Amino acid sequence: MLLDDTTIRSPVQGRVVSRTVEVGNLATPGTPLLVIDEQSYRLEALVPELDFPRLDLKAPVTVWVGATTFASCPVGEIPPVVDTQSRTQVVKVDLPGGLDLLSGRYGTARFAAGHRKRLDVPRGAVAQLGQLEVVYVLDRESIAHLRLVRTGTAGPDRIEILAGLDPGETVATGAVDRLSDGCRTEPGA
Repeated sequence: MLLDDTTIRSPVQGRVVSRTVEVGNLATPGTPLLVIDEQSYRLEALVPELDFPRLDLKAPVTVWVGATTFASCPVGEIPPVVDTQSRTQVVKVDLPGGLDLLSGRYGTARFAAGHRKRLDVPRGAVAQLGQLEVVYVLDRESIAHLRLVRTGTAGPDRIEILAGLDPGETVATGAVDRLSDGCRTEPGA
C-alpha cells in the first residue's frame, strides 16, 4: 500500500523541464516537485516602446522559429510593464500546440501595424526662423499667417507635420523665405 505513494503522476501530458526537489528530500503537500511543459509554447517578443502604439494586437501574428513559420498566431498576453533599460515591452504570442520545440529557442514575430493618419506638406512650405520651423497658412483672401509647426519624418519631396497645422488648411509653398506675417500672396504661391 505504501508503494502506491511513491509514484508521481502528472494531471497533464508534457515534458519535465525542471525539478525543484532532490532525491532524499521530504515531499510535503502543496510543494511543487517538478515543472511540466505542457508543450504549449509562447514566443516573447520585445517591441520597442515607440512602435507599440502602432501595433494591431487583435490581428494574427506571423512567427518564425528556425526554419518553421507559424501564421495566424494570437497574442496571448501583454504584461503592463515597459523595460526601463531597453525601452521595450513584452508581447507574448501563443504558438500552436503539439510542436516539437525546445524552450529557449530564438524566434521572431511580425505584427500588423495599424493605420495612422498623417498630415504632410511639400518640403518648400516649411521655413526656418532661427531654430523654429514655420509655415504660412493662407486665408480666403490669400493673406499669409505665420504658424509655428513641429515636423516629423521628412521625405525627398514632403515633410510630416506633427503639430501646428490642421487638415484642410492651405499653406504657401513657394518663396516662403520672402513671406511675412499678414502679407498678401499671389494665387499659386
